[in-house]
Amino acid sequence: MRFRLFVFVVAAVLVAASPVAPALAQQQQPFGASRQAPAAGTGGVQAPTPVTIERLRVTGIDRQSMRDFVRRVSGLTTGQQVTLPGGEAISEAIRSIYESGLFSDVAVVEEGRAGSGGVQLLIRVEPEPGLAGYSFKGVDDDARDDLTDRITLVEGRPVRPSDVKRAEQAIKSFYSEEGYLMADVETLRQPTASGEEVKLLFDVDTGRKVEVEDIRFLGNSAFDDGDLRDAMEDTREDRWWRFWESETFNREKYESDLDRVVDYYNEHGYYDARILRDTTYVQGGDDLIAEVTVREGNQYYVRDVEWRGNTVYPDEVLTRALGFEEGDVYDTKQLQKNLRGNRSSSDVT
Repeated sequence: MRFRLFVFVVAAVLVAASPVAPALAQQQQPFGASRQAPAAGTGGVQAPTPVTIERLRVTGIDRQSMRDFVRRVSGLTTGQQVTLPGGEAISEAIRSIYESGLFSDVAVVEEGRAGSGGVQLLIRVEPEPGLAGYSFKGVDDDARDDLTDRITLVEGRPVRPSDVKRAEQAIKSFYSEEGYLMADVETLRQPTASGEEVKLLFDVDTGRKVEVEDIRFLGNSAFDDGDLRDAMEDTREDRWWRFWESETFNREKYESDLDRVVDYYNEHGYYDARILRDTTYVQGGDDLIAEVTVREGNQYYVRDVEWRGNTVYPDEVLTRALGFEEGDVYDTKQLQKNLRGNRSSSDVT
């Protein structure tokens, strides 16, 4: 069935269809807990109670300047009233200290109660070790230079698990772009003699290079698989007659090629064409299979071209410049080109 599209133009313009902070469970003494056995019937659970901080200590670091830094970042001060247990001020203190990026573990615990009813709090921190350097294993010299440019680790700065994960992902992404989709990275931490810094060794197993063995399309009837594969510029099947080049798989280029498949449909009047889903998987260790499901929709044709608001040029001149007549396939790409600009400068504008 031929679906006809009415093209309407006004004034020569066509209008067409964090890691979560460590839990408070790491307490020496639960906030507000009595040092005596709970009274019968209470179940040992203490209701949140407003108390005043009488003393605030920091442990886990030696330098006084860093202890002062932790107090300042926590937002807690002596004389401040907080609610224990479960107060918002305590939760916010732990979150703020952890988000400074300097510590792997943070806890605020109650050390005791004063006779006046004040509370003595202890901020307990475990510093992240600083980075003494990093190196690679299983990586050639050229790749080492590229990876160094991608990894954002800085010597002397604390190394959190999330920083290591980002570095591992950067390494895997690099090798994926080179066709090594199964690349794996193991990070070895090597503490220095002082214990305050750590060296990282990224042990890389690239695996076998994966090549595109087959690109299969499902749901297509207007065009066969060969037509749709030809619309893809950078994702090609590995064939013996192209022995001089390796058809490795690049995820980013593959995504762009899927857009080109949709463009191909649009250029042939399939305005509603979509990629419903796509799946890629490796079989045999180094052969990649891509399965792409399309929804073609209906093919549209131009029913009529009508102009409004044009006072300089008559309809016939504008329609000729537009390049569409009744019965033509509705090519969205060509439409935009002839409306906004083409190489021959014969567009409508």
